[in-house]
Formats: sequence, C-alpha cells, structure tokens
Amino acid sequence: MALVQISDVSFAYLTEAVVSHVNLTVENGEIVALVGPSGCGKSTLLRLIAGLEVPTSGQITVGGSVAGHNRDVLRFLFQDYDAYPWFTVWENVKKGSGTSPHPSDKAVREILRHLELGTETTLYPGELSGGMSKRLALARCLIRGPSLLLLDEPFSSLDVNLKYQMYRLVQHLWSDTKCAVMLVTHDLQEAIWLADRILVLGDRPLHIRETIEVLAPRPREEDFAETDHYHALLSRLVGLFRPARG
Repeated sequence: MALVQISDVSFAYLTEAVVSHVNLTVENGEIVALVGPSGCGKSTLLRLIAGLEVPTSGQITVGGSVAGHNRDVLRFLFQDYDAYPWFTVWENVKKGSGTSPHPSDKAVREILRHLELGTETTLYPGELSGGMSKRLALARCLIRGPSLLLLDEPFSSLDVNLKYQMYRLVQHLWSDTKCAVMLVTHDLQEAIWLADRILVLGDRPLHIRETIEVLAPRPREEDFAETDHYHALLSRLVGLFRPARG
C-alpha cells in the first residue's frame, strides 16, 4: 500500500475552487517535489495531506488512515518555521518536538550530531544563523521518526551556498531514515537536486499538468549539475513555465 493515497481530491475555499480532482500516490522513501505558479494551491495540498484542511470531495490517506487521524506518521516544516525562543537548541528538540513521552537524550544527541548542531546545544534560537535555524527545524521534525516529511519552501530564505549544504544534508538524512518527503518549491534546480519525481502543477484550481522522473542515483554531488540528464530536466522544466507567445 502506498504511504500517501490521494483519490480524486478537490478543495474549495468558500466559492473558490483551489484543488481540482487530484489523484496521486507517494511510496515509502520517495521524494516528490511540487512546482507550479505562485498561488496555485501547492501549500494547500500539503495542508490537506497533513489533515489541517478537509477535502471538499475525495479522500486522502496517510499510512492507511484518513488524513488528520494519524498525525504521528508525519511532520510538517513550514516556510516560516519558528522554534520556541525560550528553549535552548537541546530543549527545542527534546521538549518542543511534540507531546510526551519526550525522546531520549541519546536520540536527541544523535539527531543533533547528524545535523551538525552538537556544539550548539546550549544556544537559543535567536543566537543561531539562518542555516542553523533550518537544521534545528529539521531536527524537531525528524526526532520522532516520521514516515512522511512535508516541506513548504523550507530553504527559500537561504543563500546559494547554504542551500547546497541543506541539499546534501537532506540527502544524507534520507539515506539514514528512508523517510518519504513531499517538497513545495519555486526553485526548479532544487526540485531536480532532491526529488525522485517532480509534479508540475497547473494554475488554480491546482491540477497535475505533468510528472517528470529524475533518474539519477544518490547522493547527488556538485558534478550532478554538469550532467546531460540535469540539463535536459532543467530545460524541460523551464520550457513548461515559459510564457506562451501570443
């Protein structure tokens, strides 16, 4: 059974159609990127999967349960993710990652080591750099071992060098956890770097225009950007978003 099953889902806000008849499956351990015009409903689709919104019609299941009925299997990393400012890095992961029982000290130590925050445990969120803040957000999401991670433009505020550091980190964490990931992004290169499948979405109401597979092994290092496959994918995606000549 697929980890995420979206069956003929539509969603309307008041009288405005936002999502229209979407059918989609996401398998365990798969990374799927969602790209599309601003305001097309990408974030709304993630919210539907997380159970934060309820479909107007159709059904979404995550881990075999109707979306929203088993939230322990997923974590949602919002674009403007804020940690608890009164907690240290350690406390944010230990106490601020969800309700009790809290994760063990060993688990917290391991996830902070993986995310290269092992020497920043006593710092507060306001003392962290942008890259550290994103790593802390990931630590809080991953500490409880979710099967699905929903990422809503998590790296949009980072500079180019930090973005590539985060791409390598996400791939490293994926290789350890095999957690499925659904990623909303406006960055076409980011989608190619991280995804197994890229879903190209049409304007509102959201619908799937095209599905593009990224046939490249992991980990994807800097030289991946020099391959013919990378350039062919980028050219195809840019062409799909190029305004039609009229």
